[in-house]
Amino acid sequence: MKPLVLLIPVAVCGSVVAYADPRVELSEGMTTPISGARVVTFDDRRAERYAGAGQIVMGSFPSSTQPQGDETPYFSVKPTTAAFVAEPGVSYNYFGLYWGTIDEYNELRFFKDGRLIVTITGRDVLRLISAHGAVRAGLPSSYVNIYFGVRSYSRIEFRTSIPAFESDNHAFSNVRTSEADAM
Repeated sequence: MKPLVLLIPVAVCGSVVAYADPRVELSEGMTTPISGARVVTFDDRRAERYAGAGQIVMGSFPSSTQPQGDETPYFSVKPTTAAFVAEPGVSYNYFGLYWGTIDEYNELRFFKDGRLIVTITGRDVLRLISAHGAVRAGLPSSYVNIYFGVRSYSRIEFRTSIPAFESDNHAFSNVRTSEADAM
């Protein structure tokens, strides 16, 4: 299957629009296609390097819906913010997650050196799914791959304004630009 790709537009000099990193792609399955990536499955119910309003849950209940096909514990964020913070001095240029019940109001915010570098919303991902005619039955869940190319991030915020932002199998890596282009 050819990956579905979303390029995030950024304004340059007023009305001129350019596309910059990151590149967002969907892939099949519930985990990363990147060999050697560090994957946090939450199966051990631990969330090292995570802080804030996120919790590890299993199953569905009124404020969280289990991602499609996922029978394991997953990460759920209530209406506020949770964050992943890389080890001191470490940054990554790839992030992947099995994004469960993709909602328009879910947001991923990426930071480097305390500065926001990009925001990717559930609306962006749903638009990508829709633009390519990919239809998902029920509440959509998809593995989302985010490639930053030469840029990197050291913190991710998971935000939602309405319950909840559900995800699993978070993957972190540094991929070569040519490797990301080949995917």
